[in-house]
Amino acid sequence: MIKSRLKNKKKTQAKNNDTALRKLSATELGKIVKTKKEELNRIIQKKHLLEKKLEEKKDELEAFSKEYTELKNKIELISKGCEEYDEKVDQEKKTIKNKSIFYNFQNADQLKKLENENENLMILINEKHEETMDNLLSYIEEERIHLDYVKNQNFNEINELKTSFDMKIKAIEEIFKKHLEEYDNEQKYELEEIIDNYSIMEKNEIIYLKNLYNDHIKDMNEIYMNMINDYKKYYFNKIRENISKIKLLKNQINELEVNDKEAKSGINIHNTENLSMLEKIKTLEGNREILNKALKFYSKDFVMYKNLELIYNENNVYIKNLKGFSQNFKEKILQVEEAFKDLTTNENDNFDDYFENIKNKNTDLKNKVKSLNLDLESLDKELNLYIKEKGIKQEDVITVRKGIDFCIRAYNKEFNNLLYAERKIKKKLKDSANIYEKKLKDINIKKEN
Repeated sequence: MIKSRLKNKKKTQAKNNDTALRKLSATELGKIVKTKKEELNRIIQKKHLLEKKLEEKKDELEAFSKEYTELKNKIELISKGCEEYDEKVDQEKKTIKNKSIFYNFQNADQLKKLENENENLMILINEKHEETMDNLLSYIEEERIHLDYVKNQNFNEINELKTSFDMKIKAIEEIFKKHLEEYDNEQKYELEEIIDNYSIMEKNEIIYLKNLYNDHIKDMNEIYMNMINDYKKYYFNKIRENISKIKLLKNQINELEVNDKEAKSGINIHNTENLSMLEKIKTLEGNREILNKALKFYSKDFVMYKNLELIYNENNVYIKNLKGFSQNFKEKILQVEEAFKDLTTNENDNFDDYFENIKNKNTDLKNKVKSLNLDLESLDKELNLYIKEKGIKQEDVITVRKGIDFCIRAYNKEFNNLLYAERKIKKKLKDSANIYEKKLKDINIKKEN
């Protein structure tokens, strides 16, 4: 009954806490979570302190056991010394007996003389030996009694220390168990509340992020589709305009080629006429020199000389007219060249402005995408968690990613095709200008810079 009541109390408290947490804002929830984390850290620190104290007590026990072993080793050394001393006394007795026998055999005569003295001396020696042995034995017994007393005292102290240490350890263990039980009883409910709050917050955040992601994808798709449609319309219109301009340029180039052919044929005719006139002038000058020489000798031919001068003057007028005609023709060719230059420069300016506008639009779009300020790594992690939780198939995820990649590739292809068209048109204009310059060089007309 008590357990059921406690559970009901916990459930009611959890419900009240859930309602209170739902009413709270994100900042307040963050503060509550921080306080709970700080409390948990404090409890963990207390636990670590208790563990450290236990380790210190264990270290003290180990030190005490080491001291006990050292005392035990000392007692064993003293007992060994006593045994060695007994062995030395027995050896001395044996050596004395051996020496006495040896001296008896060596000095039989002296022994006979000194038997009485030896007997007296032996009596004295035996008495002294007995006294010394009695003293030694009494001293050894006293030392043994003292050592036994010390041993018993040490054993009693060790037993007392062991019992006191065991009592202390038991008391510490009982206190630690009590603290742990109290801590577990206190923290179970708090941990359950924290876990429930975290689960609710995670669910709300996942739903919020899912909605944000869906809205963002919708907005991006709308923007992308509108952008693609606008680009398509714009590109189709500009391509049509460019095709019409190219046709006009081709017609103008054909007209220029026809005019070039006519001008070339006229120049060839005038060149042939000039050559024939020059040959005639040379012949006339030769005749004039001959006539001048002849006039020195013949005055009758003066009239003929005047006639020849008139013919020569007429020829000079004709040559002047030809020079004027050639100058006018050169001026016309220069006008055609300037018109062609203006045409090419205007077309190049229009094309450059057109393609620069497209590039500027592309950069503006990239800047807009950069200015969104989205943390893509966190979004990617949250999406992967959401996909795992909801059990979305990898095939669906792959199809969506393929669609996005296809749209991006299509946009990049269209932009690259535009750049290729720009290069091609500029190349055609340069080729047409080079062809026109070659034709002018064939006509022997220098291009003015």
